[in-house]
Amino acid sequence: MEKTVRGYAVQGLYLIPGGISTTFITGLERTEAQARKTMLKMYSHFDYSEEEKESFKVVRVSEVIEPVD
Repeated sequence: MEKTVRGYAVQGLYLIPGGISTTFITGLERTEAQARKTMLKMYSHFDYSEEEKESFKVVRVSEVIEPVD
């Protein structure tokens, strides 16, 4: 079955004080390059911990969400 790619997004972990964590996914970008640019902006414009930053990855969104190698 061929998958139709809907777009690309950044997925990661957000740590909440008290030891709680949640997974987030950004809005869709048209290209992988745009999603990587969004991820770089997130690194430099927001105060994420190193653990959170290490969890960031670009994902391909189609019928299922899968990591981009």
